[in-house]
Formats: sequence, C-alpha cells, structure tokens
Amino acid sequence: MLSKANPQGLIKSVSGSAARRTRKRPTADRIILERPAGQLQSEHDRRRSRTPSPNSRQNRRAAVPRGTEAPPSSHLQGRISRMTASASQPASPTTIVTSSPEGVLPALYVGIDVSKDSFVVHLRPAGTSRTFQQTPAGLDQVIAWLQPQGVKLMVLEATGGYERKLALALLDAGLPTSVVNPRQSHHAAKVLNRLDKSDHSDAEVLSWMAEHLGPALATRPTKEALELQDLMARRTQLIQMRTAETNRRQQAHHEAARRSIDKIVKTLNGELAKIDAAIAKLIDADDTWRRTAELVQSTIGVAVGTSNMLIAELPELGRLNREKIAALAGLAPRLDQSGTRDGNRHIQGGRSSVRTALYMATLSAIRHNPVIKEYYVHLRAKGKVFKVAITACMRKLLNILNALVKHDTPWRDLLAPTAATT
Repeated sequence: MLSKANPQGLIKSVSGSAARRTRKRPTADRIILERPAGQLQSEHDRRRSRTPSPNSRQNRRAAVPRGTEAPPSSHLQGRISRMTASASQPASPTTIVTSSPEGVLPALYVGIDVSKDSFVVHLRPAGTSRTFQQTPAGLDQVIAWLQPQGVKLMVLEATGGYERKLALALLDAGLPTSVVNPRQSHHAAKVLNRLDKSDHSDAEVLSWMAEHLGPALATRPTKEALELQDLMARRTQLIQMRTAETNRRQQAHHEAARRSIDKIVKTLNGELAKIDAAIAKLIDADDTWRRTAELVQSTIGVAVGTSNMLIAELPELGRLNREKIAALAGLAPRLDQSGTRDGNRHIQGGRSSVRTALYMATLSAIRHNPVIKEYYVHLRAKGKVFKVAITACMRKLLNILNALVKHDTPWRDLLAPTAATT
C-alpha cells in the first residue's frame, strides 16, 4: 500500500481499489489501435509525446489512402539483416559472392588432422567432419569433395612426413593449403580450452586456426627439391647411426662385439658415400644450386656438408634480410621481459637441422676464419659464456653467407679486404 500527503496534511492511502479508478481507454482509441498496419490514424494518442523522434519514419507522415500499403522507410532503425532478408535466402555474415552459377557460397575453412593410415577433414562453419584413407583413392575423394565448395583456406599439421602426399595433392589441385608446426596447433587448443584429444578435435582446432589466424600459404616444391630433402634426411640418419655405433664400441670389451660394430660402421660409411655422391650429382645438375654451393664453400670454415644442408633446408638463403634469415634458422634472440624484469634472451624454434650444420661450421670458423675468430675473441673478452658466444658467431656466419648469395659475390671479393685490415 502506498501513502501520500494532501494539502490539508491528511494522509490519503492509495490502495488497489483506488488505483483501479484509472480512466478507461475510449472505445474509439481501441478501434484505432486495432486497425491494420499502414492505415493512418486520425486521432493522436494523448499518452504519446508530440516531440518528433530522429529515428521516426518520416516518409509515412503523408496521408495514405485506405487499403494502400505505406511506402517503406528509408531508415533501418537498427534492425539486423536477417529481419529484411527473405525466408529462402537468409543473410549471413559468412557469405562471399562468387561468379559461379550457384551465386553465393559460404566462406569455407578446413582443418585436416593427418595420421599414418587416414586423415580427418573438418569444415567450418558447417561443423561437419569426414574421414578418408591415406590412399590415392582417398586423396582423389577429398579433392573431389572440397574443390566445388570454394575453400578459402585449409590447414594441415606437420606429422613427420605423413602429411606430404596430402599437401602435394592439395597444392596440385589448386586448393589454398597451409602446413603449420604442431606447436602452433597445440597452443591454439589451449586458447580454445580444448582438453580432449582426438583426431576430430584436432581437425576442428585446425579449422579454427584457418579462419581466425590465417597461416601463410605453402608453396609447391619442385621434384628436385623433394629429392634433395630426402637424401639429406637419409644422410643425417646414417651419421646418427654411425655415431651411435662408434660410441658403443668404447663400451664393447669382447672381440666379437667389436668386430660386429666395425663391420656396421664400415657398411654405414659405404652407404654414406653413396648418398653424398647422389647429393653432389643432384646439386651439380641445377645451375642455381651449383652457384650457391660455390659461394657458400668459398667461406673459410664452411665445408660441403654444411653447404648441402643450407641448400636443401634453407632455400630462402640470399632472398631475405638478416633478421628474417636468422629467425628461420632459430638463431634470433627472443626477449624475456615483463615489467621491471629483463631476463636473458634465448633462441627458440627455427630449423634445427640448419642450426646443427652451422654449429659444426662455426667451430671450425672460430679457429681459422679471421672475421669469425676476432668476433668470438671479442665476445669472450666481454665475459660472454661459450654458448652465448658461439651462438652469436653462428648468427654472424649465417648473415655473411646470406650476403654472399644475395650479392653473388664469393668470400675473397666481399670480405677478404675487411678481414685483411682487421
């Protein structure tokens, strides 16, 4: 119950019965309000303000004959698009106009999780998934399924080589494809708070990356480049096996065990010589690779193995600036700073095979290359530990090799005068 004071100081209560004594709306008003939409009302509703609204439909002020529909408003009044779209073609913010006979196709983002025997394809925003076999027939099926749908971007995860056939087939079919590092998809799953782990879940995360992150597109490598990468990978495997057998020989005390290890090492050396000959033949057959090998090997401390690894695993050598080429090799120092704390910088990521080859070349360069040797001595004199100094020398050596290839100038013409003066 509400109470209020009157001018005479008496308290008058307003009860439910008094509140019900509100003036009833006239019958005429009800008739006017119940008229069909679009008919002009001849009497103003006294409960509405006469102040014009800036969003009012001004073009409806003119009198419209009875039974005639009023002209549409020129003001959208904040209505969302689906209110004005037809029922057969609802408006959608994820549609793109194409020149295909279908007219409008959804912007399709695809994530593909690849395993040894199969791969899962997830479409976004449709939310559908399909599984295909890792066979030529399965590759043809997924291409026939995706090509007509207007894919904007598809993302695959590098899975130790299992993704190569699929990626090459997609690139040959003209589909925009990106191959990302598994670390990126792992962090993306953390961002999405995806605690479950399955092929379908991983494919869904990859499709989300395609839509919201837009990784860089992959380029189709040549047949010779793929062959060189395979040969270099096999060479690395042979070296690792030979190193393991050599280390085991130090712990072998029985003569038969030592003879077995020596036989395996001899076999590995023979296979390694065959792989090296195949690599040399492949590089010599390409004019660009042959010239790059000549420029890189002209640097003191860089041998054939490092040169071949750079050609196979770092084809961007000579095409990028010093910052980008160091980042690709994983030799760019990363900041570790937060607020007032300034931590030590560390290298992270990059191509480990390139970094390993540069490490062995730098060990030789700090002894025989005058430029790298002087830089190493300077860093050690400043109190830098060995790992910090050797990493800085690796980055400097890589920048020198990048400049040699970029300017097509051997070591003796570009840096020999500088080395002589220093």
